[in-house]
Amino acid sequence: MRQYLVSKSLVQPLYTYIVVVTIFFLQGCGTPPSTPTRTETKHISPKAQATLLQDVADKHKLQRKGLFYKLKEQDEPYSDLQASSMLVVEKENRPLNSNQVLDASSKKRKRPEKGKPKATAIEACSKVKEKDLKREMNKEGRLKKSRTESSISRDNSQSLSTLPASPSLPGTLSFSCTTISDEKAQQIGEVLKSTTAHTFMLLLIRELSFEGLISIVKHLKVSNIQKLILNGVHMEAQGVAGLGPHLVNTKVKCLRLNSNGIGDKGLISLATYLPNTLLNDIDLDSNKIGVEGIKALIAILDDSNIDTLSLWGNKLGEEGATLLGLYLASPKSRIENLNVGYNKIGAQGVINLIANLQENIKLRVVNLQGNQLGDDGFKGIMQALPGTPIQEIDLSYNKITDNALQYCVLGETSILSILNLSKNLITDKGAPHLNRILKQTPINTIHLSDNTITYEGAKIIVKELPQEKTFTVHLHQVEDFSRAIISSYQQKRLKKDYPHINWVFKKPIL
Repeated sequence: MRQYLVSKSLVQPLYTYIVVVTIFFLQGCGTPPSTPTRTETKHISPKAQATLLQDVADKHKLQRKGLFYKLKEQDEPYSDLQASSMLVVEKENRPLNSNQVLDASSKKRKRPEKGKPKATAIEACSKVKEKDLKREMNKEGRLKKSRTESSISRDNSQSLSTLPASPSLPGTLSFSCTTISDEKAQQIGEVLKSTTAHTFMLLLIRELSFEGLISIVKHLKVSNIQKLILNGVHMEAQGVAGLGPHLVNTKVKCLRLNSNGIGDKGLISLATYLPNTLLNDIDLDSNKIGVEGIKALIAILDDSNIDTLSLWGNKLGEEGATLLGLYLASPKSRIENLNVGYNKIGAQGVINLIANLQENIKLRVVNLQGNQLGDDGFKGIMQALPGTPIQEIDLSYNKITDNALQYCVLGETSILSILNLSKNLITDKGAPHLNRILKQTPINTIHLSDNTITYEGAKIIVKELPQEKTFTVHLHQVEDFSRAIISSYQQKRLKKDYPHINWVFKKPIL
C-alpha cells in the first residue's frame, strides 16, 4: 500500500509536467518551465487540467481557420501557464466570433458584450503599437497626404513663426484654429503674400479681429490666389465691408463666405465692389440675407461676371424669390447655376421664380430643396419648365407625394435631364408615374433616395424602358442592410435583371 501511494505521488506531478510541456511546445514559447514541485502541483485539480487541454484544442481550432498566434518578446521569462502579452493576427481582417476572442492573460474564451459590434482582429489586439496601425492603414490607402501647401490646426498657445517664408508647393493654403491673434494674422498675411497656391482657406475661426482680417486679405492683390474660402470666420457686416476693397484688382474668381452672419447690410456693402472684380462664383450660404440684400445684389449682377450664385439657407421668402425671378427673366442674365435651397420660398414663390424663363438662355441648374413646395409647388414647376433652358433641378426635402407625379408632363420643349426627388413622400404607388416620366420626357437621371420605394416599386419604375437610352436611378440605401428598404440581395437582382440601368444604391464618397 505504501509503495502504491509513493508511485501515485510521483506520477501525478509527472503527468502535469507533460501537459505543461506539451502546451508550451505547441505555442512555440521557447524554453519549457522548470519541473513543478509537489507543492506547485498540489492545487492542480483534474478540472484545471481539462481546462488546459481544452485551451490547446481551441488554439488548434483557430489555426485551422487561418489564425495564428505570435507572442510578444519580453525580457523577463514567461510564467508557468501565462504569457505576459499576446497578439492575435488575422490573415484577412474578418470579424472574430465569440469563440475566437481570447483573453491574453487567462487564455479563456471571452464573449463580446451584448449590443456591441463584434471586434475585428486588429481591435482585439490591445498591445499593437500606434506606428504599426498607421503602417497598416497606409497599406490600405486610408492615410493619404493631401496636396496642401500648409495645413495648420492649432490653439492660441501655438505660434505661426515656424511657417516657411516662401512655400514652393502649389495647391491649397489652409488655416483652421479657434483664435487668431493680430500677430498671427500678420504672419499668415506674409505667407499669403509669397505663396504660389491658388486656393486660400480660413475656416471656423471664432475670434479674429477686424484688424487681423484686414492684415491677411490686404495681400490678395500681390498673391496668386484664385479661390478664397472664408467660411465660419464670424466677420459679420463690418468684416465683409472691409474685405470688399481688397477683392478689387485681384485674381480671385471664386469667393466662399458661408456662415458669417453678414446680413443685408454686409451684402449691400460687398455688392458695390463686385463689378470691379473677376468673381464668377460667389457663395453666400447661411448669412441671414433677406429682401434688401437681394435687391442690392440684383442691381449689380448685370455689370459683374457672376454666373454661379448660391444663397442657400437665407431669408429670401416669396418676395425675394419673385425679385430674383424678374432678374432671371431677362435675356441679359448671366446666372447658369442658382442655389436658393432652404429659403422658405413656398409654392407660389418658386412658381414666380421660374415662370418667365422662356427668354433666359443661360440658366442650367436650379436647387430648390427644402422650400416647402408640396404638391402644388411641384405642379407649378412642371407646368413652367417647358421652354426653359433648365437641365437639372433639385426638389428634394419638399414633401412631394405620389399624387403630384401625375402632373409631370414636360413635353418636347423641355430639356430637363436630371430630376432630384430625394427625401420626399414618394412610395410604390408613384412608381407607375415615375415609369411614364422616364419614358415620355427627356429625363435620364432621377434621384429617389430616402423615399419609401421598395424592390417591387423599383421594378415598376424601370419596366420596359428603352434600352438604347442610358438611365441612372439613385436609390441610396442605409449601410445597415437590416434597415435597408431594398436589401443587398434585391439590389443584386435589380442589377442582374436590368443591366441597361445604372443603379446607384450607395452614396458617392466625396
